[in-house]
Parts: sequence; C-alpha cells; structure tokens
Amino acid sequence: MTGLDCFGLLHAALVAIGIQPSLPATHRQRKLALPDLDPWLVANRLVIAQAPAIAGDVMLLRCGPAQPHCAILTLAGFVHAHAGLRRVVETPGMPPYPLLSHARLDTRRGTD
Repeated sequence: MTGLDCFGLLHAALVAIGIQPSLPATHRQRKLALPDLDPWLVANRLVIAQAPAIAGDVMLLRCGPAQPHCAILTLAGFVHAHAGLRRVVETPGMPPYPLLSHARLDTRRGTD
C-alpha cells in the first residue's frame, strides 16, 4: 500500500472494520502531543489500554520531537507507514521507538 501516512493507515484500517473515522486532517494537527491525541482516539472508538499491548492495538510512538507516529501491532510485529520506504510495511518485532501509549478498539460500542 502506498500514499498513506500513519494516520492514513489507521483511517484505512478503521474503515475496513466498518468505522467511519475522524482523524487529524492536516500535518500540523497530526503533530499533536499526548494527551491531545486522546480525544482523537476516543472519537474513533479506541480507548487507551492499560494492559500490555496485544495484536490489533494502535501504538502511539515517539519517533522524534513533536513527532508522534502510529502503528498497528500484529502477531508478528507491527504495520506502519514507513517514511524512508515511502510505503506501508509490516516490520517484525516491536517498534524501535518509545511507546507513548496504546489504544484498542472499544468493543462496548457498535460500528457505524
């Protein structure tokens, strides 16, 4: 998959499971810091998880100063929009970036 940044990837994943997401629209909005990202997660039927991350969780990572990055954890690693490769990839293992928080689908709420 090409042409997506990390928020675009999250958007596509949510649409694929029947959620019509509302994600930060501009690059400036996508540089929000925690806890400013929390309302975006809640609006998209995701809840901050306190338990260890599991496959399907959305991980918010710190790639650089004021540069949050989101990735989706899989059984084998994580899926993310790789800026250097300019495409979406699944990378084995855990991300090399600090984990800011992670969220998972709020199963108590229905889909659109």
